[in-house]
Amino acid sequence: MRFCKRLADLFVCFDKLKSVIERNFINLVYLFNHPNELGHLLETFVINELQKQAACFDQDLSFYHYRDKDKIEVDCIIENARGDCFAIEVKASATLKQEDFQGLKRFKKIAKDVLK
Repeated sequence: MRFCKRLADLFVCFDKLKSVIERNFINLVYLFNHPNELGHLLETFVINELQKQAACFDQDLSFYHYRDKDKIEVDCIIENARGDCFAIEVKASATLKQEDFQGLKRFKKIAKDVLK
C-alpha cells in the first residue's frame, strides 16, 4: 500500500512537472514569435538586476527612464550623487542597427558633461 501511494505521488509530481514544462514552452514560443514582448521582458529584467546590484553600493544611485516629445527614449539612466549619468540601452536583438543608438545620441546632446 505504501509503495502504491509513493508511486501515485510520483505520477502526480510528474504530471505537474509536465504541465509546467508545457506552459513555459508555450510562453517561450510566444515570446520568440513576439519580439517586442521579449524586448520588454529583457529590459525589465536587466533594470531590476541593475537596481539589485546598486543596493550593494555605498553611494546613492538614482534610476530614470528618458523619453522626449518625439518618443525617442533611453531605457535606463543611472545618476550618482555627484550628478554623473550613465545611459543604458537594452536590446534583445542579435544585431544592432544605427537607429538603436538614437536615444543615446539624443540624450548625449542634452546631458553633455554629466554623461559618462
